[in-house]
Amino acid sequence: MFVEPGADHGHLVIQAGLFDTEIGKSLVQLGAHEMPLCFVYAPGPRTKTPAENRYWAQVGGDVNSMSLGPEVVLANELQIPCAALVVGHKYSHPDIHAGKNSEIADSLDDAKFAFHGIVTRWLSTAAPVMFKNVLFRF
Repeated sequence: MFVEPGADHGHLVIQAGLFDTEIGKSLVQLGAHEMPLCFVYAPGPRTKTPAENRYWAQVGGDVNSMSLGPEVVLANELQIPCAALVVGHKYSHPDIHAGKNSEIADSLDDAKFAFHGIVTRWLSTAAPVMFKNVLFRF
């Protein structure tokens, strides 16, 4: 992102959250379901262990991902407003069986179809959004 030191470097100051609420609301208007979720970041790529899934369920974690955490921070450091569109395709909950490989493959196809539709509609209707956090430069 910043290969050489320069005046454009800064420290991210989160004032409005990592996810932009305007973008999130516009995704909901296009068919995404608004759900208050507790997001859990698990570095990857790897499969989460049963012990991790039990712990996250106990502390209220609803969704886990191996990439969304660093990506949303990076987008904010580049002053890019963003939202999370999470299309789940399998369970990582210790009390819910993930299903057979064929069921997971079908759920991935359904998720891909839903994600594609929402993103395509959003790209054709979206309006510019101002970055609401701050990069403190010193």
